[in-house]
Amino acid sequence: MESRTITVTNASCKYGNLNLRECGREFFPDDVFGPSCRTTGVGHEITLDLDGLPSPIQTDIPIDKRTGKPRWLFRERAPVKYFVRLHQLEPGQKVVIQRLEKRTYKVIPMKYPSSLTNSTLEQTDLLKKDLPETRLISRRTNSIMSNMSPFTIEPETKNHRSRKAGNPNLFDPPEHSDTKAQSHKRPRKRANDLNGARWLSNSISVWSDIRKTMAEQELKHPAMFPSMLVERFIESLTTRKHKVVFDPFMGSGSTLVAARKMRKVGIGLELNPDYVALAKDRLDDLFNKSSHEAEYFIHKADAHKLLEYVEPNSVDITITSPPYWNILNQQRTADSKAIRNYGNLDSDIGTIGDYRTFIDCLQEIFEQVHVAMKPERYCVVVVMDLRKKDKFFPFHSDVAEMMQKIGFIYDDLIIWNRQAEYNNLRPLGYPSVFRVNKVHEFCLIFKTVNRREKVTRDREILGK
Repeated sequence: MESRTITVTNASCKYGNLNLRECGREFFPDDVFGPSCRTTGVGHEITLDLDGLPSPIQTDIPIDKRTGKPRWLFRERAPVKYFVRLHQLEPGQKVVIQRLEKRTYKVIPMKYPSSLTNSTLEQTDLLKKDLPETRLISRRTNSIMSNMSPFTIEPETKNHRSRKAGNPNLFDPPEHSDTKAQSHKRPRKRANDLNGARWLSNSISVWSDIRKTMAEQELKHPAMFPSMLVERFIESLTTRKHKVVFDPFMGSGSTLVAARKMRKVGIGLELNPDYVALAKDRLDDLFNKSSHEAEYFIHKADAHKLLEYVEPNSVDITITSPPYWNILNQQRTADSKAIRNYGNLDSDIGTIGDYRTFIDCLQEIFEQVHVAMKPERYCVVVVMDLRKKDKFFPFHSDVAEMMQKIGFIYDDLIIWNRQAEYNNLRPLGYPSVFRVNKVHEFCLIFKTVNRREKVTRDREILGK
């Protein structure tokens, strides 16, 4: 485990700027460096565990727009500032940043021999009155923040506005009361562990900053989505207590790689033995082999038999991309790239010739996914609409209809803009008929129903 020391500066205390120049560029992955402005994208983020904070954060390192050189600070500065003030660090003191894994880092103050825990914090006065106010996010988003912890967002109240009238950019830490009524209040339910700035960024309906790493670009998989996409859904739709991530169409293992980075247990099913081996190699290359023996499970299996490998009501989130019918067996018209399919194996639903039969087979698989998932948990299905000559197939609409027929709630969708990946587009149909170059995919977000309704529906499915 490598480590570096960083000196706390005035900028660290005031703005949350840790001087990463002291670590050296070789201490961080090459792809962590991203554009200067978040609106134009971010680098491939690393996991940063700041000692004493309730959960790790995801962040990259921005590049200066004028010079093109790293700015040598973490983009997510509000949690860093909170960390500095939580430990009452002063300029001149040191913190240690440790590289636990290739993309996982931990920051601890040198003056503490061991990490603060949540239980330790609750026994101190830090969260009562001694923790200074903390800037949460930029001026343009402060209007939506409220009187909660630095990692929570909710509508602003009138009382909160009056309290912070002296400085609208400062955040008031939560106030604790010793009254009996206050002590009996139930903790607020959390949708995820994001801070307000990250919540806002992830809530934008079009994601244009998702990129494959250089290693992912070199993999020979015909329809792979990047682990960065999976990481964003995991951090947006789960909390620390949600541990099990499932992918019934695992492919090259992006879902399991992301789950491992997020300290969760990944389960994947894949029919093709070559991709099973590829997924295992990816995990072994990215992580210490001895550190993940019980943190992923890969099965060479037909997705129709998934309940033989996954227990009912055990999955916290499913993130998958099913075969796009048999579209991989035809020539790509958008960029004229060569045909690459999954191998056309037996039981591969991507070889079915009739579209409605394909949808019916897909439904049989997702019925079992419904049984495997816990109540009121999310299932993300990544798909793209299809065209065969003059016939258009609204695949995302048909999948949405199918999932609701099974019993899922259609909760929302995200557009994944992949235009940056297409560097050889041509005018389709020119000059005879206008055709659309599809450079986006639909990330359909579904949710299982409450426990009582799910039990009834699962019985119907299993009784077929």
